[in-house]
Amino acid sequence: MKKLLALILALGLVISLAACGSDGIGRETKSSGATVSGSASASTSENETTSIPESQVTSTSKSKTTATTENTTLDSETERVVGIYRGWYDRVIKGFKQEELSKTAAEANIDAEYRVVYNVAMQRYDYYSLRVFTDGTGEIHYMVHKSEDFQKGEIILNETKALSAAEVKSLTNVIEKNDFFNIPTIHPDEVDGCDGKTIFIEGYKDGKFYFIKMWEPDAQYGIYKIHKAFADFGDTIAERPEIRFR
Repeated sequence: MKKLLALILALGLVISLAACGSDGIGRETKSSGATVSGSASASTSENETTSIPESQVTSTSKSKTTATTENTTLDSETERVVGIYRGWYDRVIKGFKQEELSKTAAEANIDAEYRVVYNVAMQRYDYYSLRVFTDGTGEIHYMVHKSEDFQKGEIILNETKALSAAEVKSLTNVIEKNDFFNIPTIHPDEVDGCDGKTIFIEGYKDGKFYFIKMWEPDAQYGIYKIHKAFADFGDTIAERPEIRFR
């Protein structure tokens, strides 16, 4: 039954991405029904509703894969669906000219690192990277690309700011409160679509890499709360550019 459900989800995703374009972007409207997601809130009730046990929820990385619970894996079809979203995210990271998290996190003075990326369909990508150093201080990097297509347009905002330990804590508190590393990568509450906002979050801490994604999450979800904390902090660094629909 689980394999059949995963196959149906994968087929729906491929059709959806084909309609949206190579990067999953287009003018489709929100559809009904559950498909693969990036996230849910970390509350007990939401974790209990997922059709995939938390023991099977896994993080993905090109160089490393770490399961939420040891010695467990996703079934092949679900893993393939997650891989499609991960491929989209990896193309965005390359578009921003950033190295894979597995490489940057290997630096000796890095205690943790988190990346929040979101796409506003037909407009832009926003990128935030929080690096937490071993002494508790940190650094945030905020960029905006003016187009959804990295073959066109350009990076129109590129700011880096050193953070005090208190500023770092203001962001990591939100990550910890929403139990980021236990937010399901796959969640049945998501309805996938093309217009609107797609949020990706990738994180590293204590040797674990984790990745989640969700399209147009409501404010109740942990992925939304984490992304909003980063976006609000970014507004204190630089004014967010307004980009009209083309």
